[in-house]
Amino acid sequence: MTACLVQPKEPKRLPDGTRLVEVTAWQWGFDPSFITARVDETIHLRVTSLDVAHTLTCKDLNIDLLIPAKGATPVDFEFTIQKTGDFIFVCDAPCGPAKSRQKIRLLVTPS
Repeated sequence: MTACLVQPKEPKRLPDGTRLVEVTAWQWGFDPSFITARVDETIHLRVTSLDVAHTLTCKDLNIDLLIPAKGATPVDFEFTIQKTGDFIFVCDAPCGPAKSRQKIRLLVTPS
């Protein structure tokens, strides 16, 4: 039996080198649900909802974005990671009973 090796995807980059992370929100999840980054890396989030309005909220990083319902223009937000840690983004909108499962984990390691 042969092992199948999967190469990790290179992150998408904007022309200035900023890392682009495209996030899709729906009842009750985010895709991707796990992101890794390094200290001093600039991340550009582009978030779209497939259904109702959501938020993308990380209190530890002072980020609270309103994501409009399906059909609206994606929300773009850029930030630079200043510290290592394990950060959780959640949806704080009243979008349904299973919203507690709607999370993104951001793991930030030293540069």
